[in-house]
Amino acid sequence: MKTLLRRHRPVIVFEFCPSFIQSTSACDPGDFLRELDRSYRLRVLDSPGDDQRTPRSPEELIQICARPGGLDPILNLTGHPR
Repeated sequence: MKTLLRRHRPVIVFEFCPSFIQSTSACDPGDFLRELDRSYRLRVLDSPGDDQRTPRSPEELIQICARPGGLDPILNLTGHPR
């Protein structure tokens, strides 16, 4: 997957759910985002009241997921090549 992303540099659209990533891949969700952040600008796709053009750091995305009010937060994200 890393080779494909490096070679073709597509815009990616994906759902980010920290608990699902951790339970299915034994990968730390923050590490996953930090790896993507090396080559991609990450943005929240559908956050009400949020400027979707503003790139978000992995730490900001983890904080958004940690906000109270949801049992299992899922973010729809886009990644644009740097």
